[in-house]
Amino acid sequence: MAKTISARPTLYKGVRMRSRLEADFAAWPDRQGRRWAYEPQCFAGPKGQYLPDFRTPIMQYSDDPAEDYGDIYIEVKPYIEGEDSAAIEQVLARMETILLSDRFAWLELHFWTYGAEKPPLKFYRVSPDGVWWEHWADNSGGIWQGMGQYEALMDHADRRLRELGG
Repeated sequence: MAKTISARPTLYKGVRMRSRLEADFAAWPDRQGRRWAYEPQCFAGPKGQYLPDFRTPIMQYSDDPAEDYGDIYIEVKPYIEGEDSAAIEQVLARMETILLSDRFAWLELHFWTYGAEKPPLKFYRVSPDGVWWEHWADNSGGIWQGMGQYEALMDHADRRLRELGG
């Protein structure tokens, strides 16, 4: 994420998005028949505000949004080889603001490649206990920040939730 890429506002299905990359990403859940909302709501906490790029249901049982099971909030960033870990940590920390309002929301940071037909090469997902997991397209992954033992993982989750006021 060290390299800066200029965003070009783009209209997709009548929604004005801040970038072509976000519009391209929106086509992905469309191809799967999944509902999505662009910049659905702003979240606020002691550390500031955060506006996620997308919200989509965790599980979509029917065409009726009332039957959805929970929400996934997604931030979309361009995939750049050798991204900066400090920059990733900043984005993940901002996204955690959502957990103050919806502790059981799924949060995902997607590194998207324009024109992709399948899931991103790499993304991060937070679990309900507040611990971030790193996922790769080949289904490998691990705990962000190299947390290796269960006890350390739980300590990390408890500390993060306390920092967030939860």
